Amino acid sequence: MNLPLNINPEEKKKLILAKEQYYLDKYSPSLNINKTAGSLLGYKHTEANKLKFSLTHRGKSYKKTPNPFISKRLVSNETILKLKSRTRGAAVCVYDVNLNLVEQFPTIKQTAKFVGLSPSSVSKYITKATFWNNRYCFKFKQD
Repeated sequence: MNLPLNINPEEKKKLILAKEQYYLDKYSPSLNINKTAGSLLGYKHTEANKLKFSLTHRGKSYKKTPNPFISKRLVSNETILKLKSRTRGAAVCVYDVNLNLVEQFPTIKQTAKFVGLSPSSVSKYITKATFWNNRYCFKFKQD
C-alpha cells in the first residue's frame, strides 16, 4: 500500500486500519483473535498474562507523591483549638412576614434545618430577599 508522504498521521492511521479491516473481513483468518482492526474489544487475557501483569505491578503505588515545593507548616495546639471553636459560616436571621426576628442561627445549614429546606435554597432566598412560603424572610446578620 503506497501512501503519499504529505499525509497527516491521523489520516494515515485511518487508511491503514481501513485496509486491515478489509482483509480481516475478506479472509476471516482463524488465528486472528480480534475481529475489528485496531481494537482490543473482546480480547481476553490469559491467566498466565494476568499473573505477569500482577507481578509486574506489585509493590507500585499510583498515589500522588507530595510536592517538595509546598512546605508543611507546624501549627500549635492552641491555634488548632481556636480554629475549631470558631463558628464557620455566616450568621443568619429569620424574620416573619411583619419583619419580627423569629430566630438567629450561626450558619445557613442550621437555618435550613430549622425551616426544613436545603442550605442552597436558604442561600437563594437570602440572595433574592424574598419570603419563603409567605412565612419567613432570611437575612445575613449585620455586625
